[in-house]
Amino acid sequence: MNDVNALGIIIEEHWLHTGVSNGGETMVIWIGYGSLARCLLSFKNKEVAVHIFNRDQEKIAKLPMAHKNVFTATSHEFSQADTVFVFLPAHVYREFFEKYRGCFKENATFYFFATALDRNEVSTIIGTDAIPAKFVGQANQSHQDQKALLLLPKEKDISYFRSLFNKHVKLMVEEEKVALVANQVATEYALSFVKQLERELTNQGIPQEIINHSIDITARGVIKSYITNSLGHFGKQILEKIEVKQEVDDET
Repeated sequence: MNDVNALGIIIEEHWLHTGVSNGGETMVIWIGYGSLARCLLSFKNKEVAVHIFNRDQEKIAKLPMAHKNVFTATSHEFSQADTVFVFLPAHVYREFFEKYRGCFKENATFYFFATALDRNEVSTIIGTDAIPAKFVGQANQSHQDQKALLLLPKEKDISYFRSLFNKHVKLMVEEEKVALVANQVATEYALSFVKQLERELTNQGIPQEIINHSIDITARGVIKSYITNSLGHFGKQILEKIEVKQEVDDET
């Protein structure tokens, strides 16, 4: 092997293990390792290197052994990051960046995932423009189903995220408030439905174990069948009755 080829292999190995290439800084750091970060990590392209920082270092200590090109990071690596993904809970942002704001380099690109915070709020907290990357859905369910949806502001953001994640992450250009409304309304209706169903079955004397099963299996399966247009005869009959009632209600 000649010296040029040997040098190329060394550079390539350095890039794989640090996320930094000879063509410039490409180091990506994820801040926080909650349910959403765990979910999106399952969709990461294996060739992409990411470094993960978490305040509880024990929580991420074994990640490099479980995932290819995933490395743990400390605050000392913040200054090397070209791109920073912020997965912190909304209420932690201010405290975190008051402590670490000065540790990041000036031209770092920030993407934030907190549904409850908007671009202006986060940009003010961080001290530089932050780009919203809004997740639509429930992280644990998305992880289980291996299906995710992210909303981004521009096509160039879509192109970048497409290089990071596999085909099971759907990417759309959309205003960030759409994610907030979709998540909030869906959550409110889902919880209202669950409480109403639980109350109705309890009033009819159904045992709690059967109630839990009805919520977990029956209701979830019916919703899935409705979305995929695969309701059985029993479900279709009930749906027809509901739609007729809705039409009558709309006319009155």
